[in-house]
Amino acid sequence: MTQRTIKHGDWVKIVESRTEQKKQSLRKGSRKKVVLSKKAPFPIISMLLAGFIILASAWMYFFEENTTHSSLLNVDTQNKISRYFSKQFMMGSWQFKQAKFDTGEVNIFISIPQKLAMNKNELEV
Repeated sequence: MTQRTIKHGDWVKIVESRTEQKKQSLRKGSRKKVVLSKKAPFPIISMLLAGFIILASAWMYFFEENTTHSSLLNVDTQNKISRYFSKQFMMGSWQFKQAKFDTGEVNIFISIPQKLAMNKNELEV
């Protein structure tokens, strides 16, 4: 007999190696599909970024709505500040109008009789 016979163990190894090669070729083929769709990540990333911006703006909107704009100063301190500025502007043409107390801010409004000789930039500061 010139024909070589294969033992069962050798035959199983050959069959397993062929199936493994087929699996690897399928995996390589699936990688090629991902490589062909290189343009796909840009829209996905932009959609994720837009979604994050929308969620962040909605969070800030609801966060601002839920916070109370009460000031850090109590009512007695607010009254003392208002009385101080009203006394400062009793005599003269400038008049104290009101004081607003926001979170971390005290805004004093004063009525003046004439326009100030200043630029718009200086008046806004």
